[in-house]
Amino acid sequence: MMQVFQSLFSPGDELVIPVPTWPNIMEVTNIVGGTVVPVAYDIDGDGNVTLDLDRLFGAVTAKTKAIAINSPANPTGWVMPLDDMIALRDFARKRGIWLIADEVYAHFVYEMPAPTPSFLQICEPDERLMVTNTFSKNWCMTGWRSGWVIFPTGMSKLFDRLSQYNTTSTPTFIQRGCIAALDQGDDFIKMQVERCRHSCEIFYQALRELPNVTVYKPKGSFYMWFAVDGVTGGYELAVRVLKEKSVGIAPGSAFGPGGERFLRLCFAIDPALAEEAVERLVPILRAA
Repeated sequence: MMQVFQSLFSPGDELVIPVPTWPNIMEVTNIVGGTVVPVAYDIDGDGNVTLDLDRLFGAVTAKTKAIAINSPANPTGWVMPLDDMIALRDFARKRGIWLIADEVYAHFVYEMPAPTPSFLQICEPDERLMVTNTFSKNWCMTGWRSGWVIFPTGMSKLFDRLSQYNTTSTPTFIQRGCIAALDQGDDFIKMQVERCRHSCEIFYQALRELPNVTVYKPKGSFYMWFAVDGVTGGYELAVRVLKEKSVGIAPGSAFGPGGERFLRLCFAIDPALAEEAVERLVPILRAA
């Protein structure tokens, strides 16, 4: 992701992005001298996280360099519908701006076929589109820091230089692990997704039964976004849960504007561990 922003942004350029979102993308924007323009998600009448495209498009100015979309999304679990992807592509074409698509959770969906639609399927090879992905999620290789970016034709030399001076090269043993993941890892992905599906249900059913908790069932990723009535500072509650119950949840304030009263939990764990976490978590949330 760092190399994507180094390749595109100059000081003063703007990034339009739905929030709350993965904090690194906001910080990378700041590092290259850009400005983040946040557009808040909505909640529909059925309790689903949604994105108003008119408001997203309305946030674009003459300074906008790119719109970034993380779908499935961290931390909300939102998944962008294909029709909205096409509408966004058409808008970006008309305005001559870039799309940055973070598709790292594409296999982790629970109400639709996997993987989710990719912008690569609806864009041309020379389109102003950057698609990022990683070995971290699908194959549990988070510490290996290996991934890839798909960029338009004609940018290979630029990315050669960026890779050389950012990372030099990926260590050989990591490359071999990545090859093994691509060649032999499909069944592992399916196992991971089913495990997440089971653990998601455990957490969701437990939280939705608490009258003082509002929880949004994720359509994708492996995160659950929720709020506790009367709690305006998710950070303080997250610290309390960690200290008193040894359960790690993330404060929503880490994910940008609008996240302050929320919390995010990760359900990419064994269902038995999810059951234990629920036993610890529910009493303290009920009493919060």
